Amino acid sequence: LLVEPGFAHGCFSISDETDIYILSSADPAPNYGSGIRWDDPQLAIDWPEFDGEVIISEAHADFPSFAEFQRTVGAL
Repeated sequence: LLVEPGFAHGCFSISDETDIYILSSADPAPNYGSGIRWDDPQLAIDWPEFDGEVIISEAHADFPSFAEFQRTVGAL
């Protein structure tokens, strides 16, 4: 999957045996990263149903709603 810089993206796995490798045109910069909460009701993403616990990183779990993201980005 090729994702252009600045384009929102996400992934979903139903297997414990999944590895995700990310190649980037820039070095990681955690202090400058941003995102949108994966389960924001405003986005209404129809994630597949599955039996199990949602496992998400702390950093991603702390992402703001889409509305808050828009307010933050709009202020830049």
